[in-house]
Amino acid sequence: MVYESSYESGRKPFTPDLQRGKWEKPTDFIFACCGLALKLDIFVISYWFFFDMGLFGILPYYFYMAVYMVPLLVIHSYMGQFSSSGFISAFRLSPFFKGMGYVSVFLSIASLLFYAIFAIVPLIFILHSLRPTMPWSCEGMGDLGNITTLCNMNISEADAISTLANDTNFDMLHTTEIHIPSVLYFKQHFESLDEDFFGVDDVSQFSWILAGFSVMVWGIIALIFRYFTETAKFGKLLRYMILTTLVLLLICFSRFLFLPGALDGLLNYVNPREHTMLNGAVSMTIVVLQAFGSGWGSVMSLSSFNGFKTNIMSYSWIIAFGQTLVYILFGMVSFILNHYFRTMSANSFDLYVETNWVLYLSSASALATLEWANLWTILYYSMLLIASLIVMITQIFTVLTSLFDEFEILREHKQRVTYGFIAFLGLCSFLFCTNHSIAFSSAVSLDSIFTYSVMHLLLILAVVWIYGRERFQRDIEFMLGQPFASWKIFILRYIAPLFLIYTLLIGLIISHMEHIYKSTLVLYISLILVVIPILFIPGYGMYVTYLNTGGFCNRFRRACRPTDWYPQEMEDRQKYEEAVGNSDLTHQLIIFNMVYESSYETGRKPFSPDLQRGKWDKPTDFIFACCGLALKLDLFVISYWIYFDMGCMGYVSVFLSIASLLFHAIFAIVPLIFILHSLRPTMPWSCEGMGDVGNLTTFGKLLRYMILSALVILLVCLTRFIFLPGALDGLVHYVKPHLDSTIAGSFSMTVVVLQAFGSGWGSVMSLSSFNGFKTNIMSYSWIIAFGQTLVYILFGMVSFIIQHYFRAMSVNSFDLYVETNWVLYLSSASALATLEWANLWTILYYSMLLIASLIVMITQIFTVLTSLFDEFEILREHKQRVTYGFIAFLGLCSLLLCTNHGTLFFSTASIDSIFTYSVMHLLLILAVLWIYGRERFQRDIEFMLGQPFASWKIFLLRFIAPLFLLSSLLFGLYASSMEHLITSSFVEFISGILVLLPLLFIPGYGLYITYRNSGGFCNRFRRACRPTDWYPQEMEDRQKYEEAVGNSDLTHQLYEVTEEVN
Repeated sequence: MVYESSYESGRKPFTPDLQRGKWEKPTDFIFACCGLALKLDIFVISYWFFFDMGLFGILPYYFYMAVYMVPLLVIHSYMGQFSSSGFISAFRLSPFFKGMGYVSVFLSIASLLFYAIFAIVPLIFILHSLRPTMPWSCEGMGDLGNITTLCNMNISEADAISTLANDTNFDMLHTTEIHIPSVLYFKQHFESLDEDFFGVDDVSQFSWILAGFSVMVWGIIALIFRYFTETAKFGKLLRYMILTTLVLLLICFSRFLFLPGALDGLLNYVNPREHTMLNGAVSMTIVVLQAFGSGWGSVMSLSSFNGFKTNIMSYSWIIAFGQTLVYILFGMVSFILNHYFRTMSANSFDLYVETNWVLYLSSASALATLEWANLWTILYYSMLLIASLIVMITQIFTVLTSLFDEFEILREHKQRVTYGFIAFLGLCSFLFCTNHSIAFSSAVSLDSIFTYSVMHLLLILAVVWIYGRERFQRDIEFMLGQPFASWKIFILRYIAPLFLIYTLLIGLIISHMEHIYKSTLVLYISLILVVIPILFIPGYGMYVTYLNTGGFCNRFRRACRPTDWYPQEMEDRQKYEEAVGNSDLTHQLIIFNMVYESSYETGRKPFSPDLQRGKWDKPTDFIFACCGLALKLDLFVISYWIYFDMGCMGYVSVFLSIASLLFHAIFAIVPLIFILHSLRPTMPWSCEGMGDVGNLTTFGKLLRYMILSALVILLVCLTRFIFLPGALDGLVHYVKPHLDSTIAGSFSMTVVVLQAFGSGWGSVMSLSSFNGFKTNIMSYSWIIAFGQTLVYILFGMVSFIIQHYFRAMSVNSFDLYVETNWVLYLSSASALATLEWANLWTILYYSMLLIASLIVMITQIFTVLTSLFDEFEILREHKQRVTYGFIAFLGLCSLLLCTNHGTLFFSTASIDSIFTYSVMHLLLILAVLWIYGRERFQRDIEFMLGQPFASWKIFLLRFIAPLFLLSSLLFGLYASSMEHLITSSFVEFISGILVLLPLLFIPGYGLYITYRNSGGFCNRFRRACRPTDWYPQEMEDRQKYEEAVGNSDLTHQLYEVTEEVN
C-alpha cells in the first residue's frame, strides 16, 4: 500500500488550522462525549421501547458494549486522535471513503433541525413557572369544557371508569380518556386539541409561539459560541454544564422518591422479568449506536483534540459506563413519574400519549403538586434545557471543527461561518415548530439506525481491512505506547461486523414498522435526510477514483491508499517516521510487504495538519465527552412496537456447545439452592418449614475425583432411598420386563445414544486429542459406552424409587406429572425431608447433583476452549483472558434463561438437537469413510493402534451406522414436531437460531474453502476435500508414519492420494 501526499496530484495541499486549539483539561473530552448522551428525544418517542424494560433490560447492553461498542469507540478515537482532524479530514486514511465524513455532516444537520423542540419545551415551562400560578396547575387550567383531566375527575368518575373497564373492551374504554393538564397546556400553543395531536393524519399546525421560543434557543446557542469558541473554553463549559445537569437530575430524583407510587416505580424498574431481558437483547443494539452522536462522527472530531498519547482504550470504557449511568438515571426518573400517574388514575386508564412524553410534558403536572412547585419546576426543566443545549452545541462544535479542518478558506471567517451556520439551523428549524415535529423526529431517528450500521460497517472495512490490521495495530501501539492485543483486532474484524449486521437488520424491521403508522410525507423526509445520503459515499469514492490516473484497478487502489497519514506534531511525526522505517512519509514506504504512496505520485491535494487545533485540558475530558453521547435518549422511546411486539463442522460444534451451556446452568443452580437452604435448621420445603404456601493434568485429575465423588454419593443415596416407602416396588417395576417399554425403548434409546458425544457433539474428539498416540481407543470406546450405561441405570433406579415413594404416599389416581418430570431435582427434596438426618441427606444428594452438573459444564467449556486454542494461534497468547471472558459471556447470556421458561427452552433445544446431531454424524461418516477413504482410515487406525482393524468394522461404519442415524434423524424430526405443538412460536424461533440454522454454516464454509482454491470448480472441490497437514504431531510418530505411507513430505499430497493438483 502506498502513502501519498497531494503534491503529485496538482491539487491544493491541505494546510492545518493553527488556531483550532486544544482542550483546557484532558477530561473535557470525556465530558463532551458524555454530553452527547443527553440527547433526550429517545425518552419521548416511545415509552414502551425502554422504560418498561427496567434495569435488567439493559443487561444485554453490557455485552454489546464489550463486543462492538467499545471497539468502535476505539476506532473512532484512533482516527481523530492520530490525525488531529475532524471526521472529514480523518479519512485521509482511505480517501475513497471520505464521503462518509460529508454524510456525517448532513446527518448532524438533519438531527439538529429536529432537536430544537427538546430545548423549546423546557424553556416554555421554565418561563411560565415564574408566574405565581402555573397555567398547567389545577388552579390555573380554568374551564376546559367537556375535557376530563386529573384535576376535575372525581372519585365517582374514577369508579365508573374502573367499572367500565371490567364490563367492556378496550375500544370502549379508550373513549373515556382522562387528560393530564400539562399536556393540554402544551397543546394550547396550537389551534387544535385533537386526540391525534401527535399523529400525522391531520393537517400540520404551525405555532408562532414555539417559533418565538425557537429564536430564543438559537440565540442562547449563538451567545455560547460568542464567548466559548476556543476549544479550551468550550471544553470547560461542557464540563460544568454536564456536572450541573447530573447534580440537578440527582436532586430532582431524590425529591421524586416521595411522590405517590414512586417506590412501586423503582421496584418495577429493578425487578427482573423474562420479557425485559429478551427484548433488551434487541433494543439495546439501538442504544449502542447512540454512543457516537447524532451525526455518527462526533467522537472522531472530539478525540482530535486529545493529546497524542491519550489512552483511548481506558477512556472508551469509561465513556461506555458513563453513558450507561445516564440511561439508568433517566430511566428511574421516568419509571417514578409513570407510576405516579398510575396511582392517580383508574387502573385501566390509558395514558399512552401523555406518558410518551412523561419526561417533558406529563412531568410538569406531577411537579405542580409539590410544595414549592415553581422552584422544583424551574430546577427540573433547567436540567432538561441544559441537557438539550449540551447535545446541540456539541454537535455544532464537531460539525464546524470538521468543516474548518477540511476547508482552509473557512478558517479565515470562523466567526461569520459559525453565526451563519447557527442562523441557517435556526431558520430551517422553523419548519418543525409544528405538532408533527415529533413524528418526523422519531421516523428520522429510526431510519438512522440503518444508516449508522452501514457506516460503521464501512468504517471497519476501511480501517482494519483496506488500511490493514497490521498497520492499524502498529499505529495504535505507537500512539498509545503500549501493546494492542491481536484478539482485539480479531473482534474488530470478525465479531463486531456480525453484530452490526444484526443491528442493521433490526433497523430495517423497525423502520418498516414505524412507517406503517406514518404518512407518505414522513417517508419522503426520511429518505431525503437519512437514506439517500448513503449513496453519496460510493459516489464520492468513484469521484476520487476518477481523479486518479491509469486503469480502473490502479485508480481504485490509489483511491484507497492513505494520503498524508501521520501525526501532526513534528516530534511525534519524526518518531513515527523512525518507527515505520522511513524519514519522509510524503514519499513511498514499504511496510509489511505493502507499498505506501505519498500524494506526490497521485496528484492529490496533500494533507496539511492543523498545528494549533488544541488538546483536551485533562485526558479524562475525552471520556466525559463520549459519555455525553449516551444522552441521545431518543432511542429509548422510538417506537412502542419495537419493544413490545416485536473446519465448519467444528465451528458448528462450538456454537452448539455454547448454546447447550447457556441452558445447562439451571441444572447446577437448582442443586445449589437446595444445598444452601439445607444448612438452615428447618428446611423451607419440609412440612414444618413450608408455613403458608401462598405467599490438563490438573483438570483431568479434578474430573476424575469429581466423577468418583458423584458416583460414590449416588450409591450412598441409592442405598438410603431403598428404605423409603414404595422403594422396593419401584425397583421391582424397574427390573420387570414390559413389552411396551421394550418397544418404546427401541425409539427413545436412539436419542440416549447421541448424548454419549456431549452437548456440543464434538466433545469426545477434543478430549481424545489429549490421549497418547498409541492409546487403545477400541477398548476405551467399549468401556465408555458401558460406563455411561451404568450412570443411566443408577439414576434410573433413583428416579423409579422416588416416583413410587410418591405413589405410595398418595392415592393411586393422584396426578404428579409436573413434579415427577423433575423428580431427580425438585420432588426428591420433599422425599429427603422425611428422612432422619434430613439436612445431611439433602446436602449429600444435592451435592451429588451439583457435582454432576459442574462436570458436564466444565468439560464442555474445556473442550470448546481447547478447540479454539488449537485453531486460532492468536488466542493462545491470552489463554487466561479468553477463558475468563468466555465464562463471563456464558454467565451473562445464561441470565436470559433464569426464568420459569428456561427449562422449557432447554428441553425444546435438546429435542431439536437430535436432528442436528444425526446430520453431523452422517456428515462425519461421509467425510472420513467415503471422501478420505476406507483404505486410508483403516491404514491410519492400524498404524496408530499397532493392531489390525477388521474390515467388517469398516462395513458397519459405512453402511449399517448411517441407516440407524437416518432413523434417529427421522425420530428427531417427529419428536421436534410434537414438542413444538405445545410450545410457543418464540420457543420455536429460539430453537431454530440455536440448533437448526448453524447447520447452514457447514455447506457455507465448504463453499468458502472451495472458492479459495484455484482452477475449475471440480478441481477446486477436489482440493477442498483433500487432507491438509494430516499426520501425527510427535516427530517420532510422524517419521514412522511417513515411512509407513511411503512419503517423506506430508505437508503435500500423500502418496496414496492419486489425484493431481494442478
